[in-house]
Amino acid sequence: MLDRSVGCIILGEPTFFEERDWIPTPPDWAGNIVKGRTYSTSTEIGAMLWNEVQARLAGYVPRPAANMVREAAQPSLEMYGRPALVRPRLGQGSFRLMTLDNYRHTCCITGETTRDVIEAAHILPVSRGGEHRLDNGLALRADMHILYDRGLLAIDPNYRVHVSPRIRHQYHNGVVYYTHEGQQLRVLPDDAPSRPNRDFLDRHYREAFIA
Repeated sequence: MLDRSVGCIILGEPTFFEERDWIPTPPDWAGNIVKGRTYSTSTEIGAMLWNEVQARLAGYVPRPAANMVREAAQPSLEMYGRPALVRPRLGQGSFRLMTLDNYRHTCCITGETTRDVIEAAHILPVSRGGEHRLDNGLALRADMHILYDRGLLAIDPNYRVHVSPRIRHQYHNGVVYYTHEGQQLRVLPDDAPSRPNRDFLDRHYREAFIA
């Protein structure tokens, strides 16, 4: 039987050098390579390439390339608020892909598998010191994600679901959510170290959940 396992490499925070900073092609590089070629830093050429990359990265501030996609026309400023600087969340794309794959694209609470509504949620948000790591991630249906982030839903360290009574008191409904009260998570990652970190869950349960 053929081994049809397919893998991929996810790049996090890639840097694209300007042409003037490109590293010369190594002398042993062939022009007809049809499969991924790698160099080990344990070899002379590999170590040289690594040192060249490190030297270029030191203090490197890339400028927008001339061929980058730009707006076709300047939009009317009346459509937008005042310009503001933001700090981008590095690694968010990789976190999303790996978390969804970790849970087989299934909501860990409801078992929902419709991919368009399954999102990668942080147990501890980045704004409160959370990191983009697998044991800080949950695959949740979009509405469950919102409730979790707002403290109206929690998962205790024993992987049991808790629903805040605030939903019933404030919105006079929530029956669909209370069916999950006290239930165990329906889906957990196969790899034990990648499962939800119990300390992270406990911290969210104690500090964010509205009991």
